[in-house]
Amino acid sequence: MSDPKALPSQGSASAISPPTKQSLSRDQQRLIEVFQRVRYGRIQRLQIRNGQPVLGPDLRWIRMVKVLGANDPHPLVKAADFLLRQEAVSFFQLLESIGDGEIHNLEVRNGLPFTFEVEENLAR
Repeated sequence: MSDPKALPSQGSASAISPPTKQSLSRDQQRLIEVFQRVRYGRIQRLQIRNGQPVLGPDLRWIRMVKVLGANDPHPLVKAADFLLRQEAVSFFQLLESIGDGEIHNLEVRNGLPFTFEVEENLAR
């Protein structure tokens, strides 16, 4: 059964109102906060269970540091709620389509998911 706070699928009636951070599941909210802390970098491995991110103590990331750039967390990291950018909405829809698995080298740019790798096989 899917999480009641998970993002609505595109085309549903509730998709009319723009999704916000508070409309996410707790684990999705925590992952958004990690993206904002990282700001620029990548998360090496992220487990996915039932379309939801699994955030455990072993979650690791590599942060890119710019010599003459913004290295602080994204300013929205302290905001309790805000409208989600399309990158975040699409990212969580992709996780839902994966279901159970692991993604690799999740690139974060300016606090948003950008690209990631997923291992697949013929059975998938």
